[in-house]
Amino acid sequence: QWKRWGFYETNIGPNLRQMIVGDETAADKMRELAMKPAAAGDNWTLNHLWNACVAETKAEYGYKEGSEAFYTQVGKRLSEIIDRTQVVDSVFHRSQMMRSKNAMNQMMTNFMSEPTKTYNMLMSAISDYADNRKNKAARNRVVRGIVVYAATGIMTAAAAAFVDAFRDDDAEKEWLEKYLDAIGNNAIDNLNPLGLLPGVKDVLSLLQGYEPSRLDQQSIQRIIWAVDEVKKYAEGTSKQNLYGVTYKIMQAVSSLVGIPVSNLMRDGNAIAQTITGVTPTLTAEARGNQTISHLFNALMKGEKERGKKLREELRIKAGMTPKEIDTELAEKLMGVELIKTAWEAKTAKNYGDMNRAKNALTAKGFNSETVDKAITRYGSSVTPKTPKVKDPAEQLMVTLYSEEEVVSAARILAGVETGGSVTEADVRSMISERIAGSEAKNPDESVKSGIQSALKKDYLAMEAKGDVAGMNKLGMVMKNLLGTKDEDMEQWVKDQHSANLRTAVDSYDSAAATKAVQAMRKDGKTDSQIKSSLQKYKQLYIDAMNRKDTIAANKIKRLLIGLGLKGKNGDPLYDEETFIEWMKK
Repeated sequence: QWKRWGFYETNIGPNLRQMIVGDETAADKMRELAMKPAAAGDNWTLNHLWNACVAETKAEYGYKEGSEAFYTQVGKRLSEIIDRTQVVDSVFHRSQMMRSKNAMNQMMTNFMSEPTKTYNMLMSAISDYADNRKNKAARNRVVRGIVVYAATGIMTAAAAAFVDAFRDDDAEKEWLEKYLDAIGNNAIDNLNPLGLLPGVKDVLSLLQGYEPSRLDQQSIQRIIWAVDEVKKYAEGTSKQNLYGVTYKIMQAVSSLVGIPVSNLMRDGNAIAQTITGVTPTLTAEARGNQTISHLFNALMKGEKERGKKLREELRIKAGMTPKEIDTELAEKLMGVELIKTAWEAKTAKNYGDMNRAKNALTAKGFNSETVDKAITRYGSSVTPKTPKVKDPAEQLMVTLYSEEEVVSAARILAGVETGGSVTEADVRSMISERIAGSEAKNPDESVKSGIQSALKKDYLAMEAKGDVAGMNKLGMVMKNLLGTKDEDMEQWVKDQHSANLRTAVDSYDSAAATKAVQAMRKDGKTDSQIKSSLQKYKQLYIDAMNRKDTIAANKIKRLLIGLGLKGKNGDPLYDEETFIEWMKK
C-alpha cells in the first residue's frame, strides 16, 4: 500500500495531507504522471512476488490453502522479501547511511536504495558463509545471490539498452548494433560491485568520463553548460539550433525543480532521430558535418548503398552539391593510410602500387576524383614545394598526374627509364586521368599528342644509336597506349634524317652530312629530292660571295659538292658550274 501511494523512490511520494485531501500542485501532478510507468512496474513486481510466496508456501508448508495460517506464512515471507530486496522509502527499509541527517549523505544516497539493498544482500550472504563455511545452506545462498546479482545486472542492462539504443544518435550504426553495444556497456556497469556504493559510484563515474550522477553535481554542471550554450548561440558559434539550446536550458531547469521535462524532450529527440536519421537539436550546418562523417565512415566500411542514401540526404537536407560533398570527403581521406601509401608510391614512380592503393578506395565507393584530390592535398601538406591545387576549397577536379609523370611511366614500361614499376593498365589509367582533367577542346587528342611528343624524342634518340630493339619496344608502347601508327613513326625518322642533313651542313660537318645523305637514300629519297631540301644554301652561298666572304662561300661549295649527289643520268647535281650559274642569276 505504501508503494501504491507513490513511495516507490526517495523524495518523490506525496505527503500525508495530499493523500487525505488530494491537494496537489501542478508540479506534483506532472511528477505523478511522469512516474506512472514506474508505479505500474512496481505493482507488476509485487503481484509476482506475492504469487511466488503463495507457490513456495504450498510446496514447503502443510497449511491448508486459503486458511489464516497459510496467508500468515505467505505474508511473513512476502514481508521478508520486501524488507530485504524492495525499494520502499521508510526508515525501516533504509540502509544506515540513508538514515543520516547529513545533507551531503542524503544527496549522495538519493536513488541509491536499490544498489545499497543489493550490496547488503550480497554482503550478508558472504558474511553468513564466512562465519560458517561448513553450512551448505549458507554456501548455497552465496552462490544463488551471486547468480541472481549477475542475472539481474544482465537483464537490467538488456532492458535499459532498448531505450539507450533509441537515444544513440550515431547514424553509422543500425538499431540492433546500437542495442547490442548498449547491452555490453550497461552490463559492465551493472556488474561492477563498486557501482553499488554511494560516493564510490560517483568517483567511478567521473573516472570513466561520464556525467556526474549526483543531483547536486548534475545541477551545477548543467547550469554551466546551458549558460555556455546560450552564449555560443548569441555569438553564432553554437552547433545547436534554437530547439537544441532550449533543450540544454530545460535540462538545467529540470535538475533544479525535479520536473522531468528534459527527459520527455530527450526521448522525443531519440524517437525523431530513429525515424528521420537527423539529430533534432543540431543546426543545419552541424547536421551536414555530422552526416559527412557518417558518410565517410560508411564508405570506409564499404557500405555503398548506405553511402548513396547519406549522399542523397546531404543533397536534399543540407543543400550540398556533389562537388561540395566530395571535397569534404577528400579532406577526411587525407588522414587515411592508403592515401599516404598512394602518395609515397607516386613519388617513387611505383605507379602500380599507387593505382592499387587508389583502387582500394574507389572500390569502397569513393569517387575517383575525390581520391585524386585527397592524394594531391596530402602531397601538398607533406611537400610544401608541391604545386597548390587552384581553388582548393571549391574545385574537386584535380590533375593527379602531371604530363611528365605519365611520360615517365610510359618510359619505365618501355624500358627506357629505370627506378620504378608500372603495368600497361596503370599507364592507361594515368592517361585516362589526364584526359578526364583536361580542359582542352579535344582532351583525348591534346593529352595523347603531348605524351607522344615527349616519347618521340626517345624514339629518335634510339634510332640515332641504332637501337632497333628499343625502338620496337617503345613503338609498341606508343601504338597500344596512344594509337601511334607505324607510318607516323617512319615519317618521324625520315624527317629527322632531313633535319640531320641540314644540321650537318650548317656546321660544315661533311662526315655527318654524308651519313645523313646515306640515311635519306635508305628512306627511299632520290638525290634530286635530297637536293631540294637544301635550297636555302644557294642563297647563303650568294650572300657570302656578295659580302666578299669567300671562306664561308667555299665551305658551302665544298660541302655540297662533297655530298656526291647525282641526277638520273649520273651527272653530279653540285659542281663548279652550279655555283657559277648561281652567281650569274
